Amino acid sequence: MERRGLLEERPGAERSRGAEVGGPGSADAAENDMAQGNRIRRVAQRVRTELSALLARSARDPGLLGVTVTDVRMSADLQLARVYYTLLGDGDRRAAARGLRRARPYLRRGIGQRLQLRQAPEIRFLYDDSAERQDRMARLFDEIERQRDPRRAPDGSAETKDADGG
Repeated sequence: MERRGLLEERPGAERSRGAEVGGPGSADAAENDMAQGNRIRRVAQRVRTELSALLARSARDPGLLGVTVTDVRMSADLQLARVYYTLLGDGDRRAAARGLRRARPYLRRGIGQRLQLRQAPEIRFLYDDSAERQDRMARLFDEIERQRDPRRAPDGSAETKDADGG
């Protein structure tokens, strides 16, 4: 009869790494990751809603007029909120950035009180230029279309000529 060492495994009893209950790679871990991702999205949505409300109701800085929160991305540990904003109309980006920087402690405190998190996330404001890029792309596509069909008017409608040629 052959004795096996304590560290040797029995034949046929292979263990896959991370297959323990709750270990990385298990169904429990995948479900936990998914639940954590949902929580991050829910917290980001709440931060976006509360920031929008705080900016609309109680911000007194004139630089904050016309600031609209477009998106919030939270870090996995919920300690950092990247807040994307844009300006309505012809607002001054520098004045808005200064106003947001000055209002950051007030906004962070308001978020912490309203969301009742253990620690209010650090807030970083980032200008969202996606609407401007989208407008620029639309203008480029319009220009390409006009170059293909020179009879098209600048507003995108087809020009019609009279029988007189005018």
